[in-house]
Amino acid sequence: MEYNFSPEMVFAFEEAKKIAIQYKSPFIGVEHIMLAILRYPEQSITKKLMDLYQVDIEALANKFEEMLGQVEADGPAEENPRLSVQAENTIRVTYLLSKKFRSNKMEAHFFVLAVLKEDRLSNTNASRALLTRAGLSYNSFLNEVQRALNIPTDSEESEMAGVGDDDDDERVTARPKKGGSATPILDSFGKDLTQYAMKGKLDPVVGRQKELERIAQILSRRKKNNPVLIG
Repeated sequence: MEYNFSPEMVFAFEEAKKIAIQYKSPFIGVEHIMLAILRYPEQSITKKLMDLYQVDIEALANKFEEMLGQVEADGPAEENPRLSVQAENTIRVTYLLSKKFRSNKMEAHFFVLAVLKEDRLSNTNASRALLTRAGLSYNSFLNEVQRALNIPTDSEESEMAGVGDDDDDERVTARPKKGGSATPILDSFGKDLTQYAMKGKLDPVVGRQKELERIAQILSRRKKNNPVLIG
């Protein structure tokens, strides 16, 4: 899936990579991207929204730096850190939010919304906690984003209610719709992991880097490209 990022998000990813290298992290996490957004040198909707909450952006950035300093790894820095699973999931939720807002670009304020919404992932939890302590919450920040984009708050709130929810009991395709699915039996007994991933509902995968790389290799084949996951 190809994403169309705003200049602010392009800067954020480039800066996040530098931050991850600085703190010797093998992965670019949600916390690196959030710090990069706070370091964006130009004025933006994200900063204007934070000003409404009287957030001291410099002080908040310092909090993220302190958090990263506590987990700084020993040894040489990683030259080419990759996105963490948590960051990838948060980016997917950001994409869904941008679609809900009918935006043709993924903006930083959507990423902040995704972090505030996705409270289930461990690394996202730490970033979300810092944002919450600074006075931000998902519902109020969502309302301000809607006002900034001239979107009616009530109607959009109801439309956005299901994005990124982490209710374990919810089934993405629990029951086939009449005439709407080409795989009704599969939908009845299985879960669509692609939909779960897009909604950020998959738990982090720990200690399975080789398996993930092998899956990526299989998926990249022209033929025989269906990996089977057991267990």
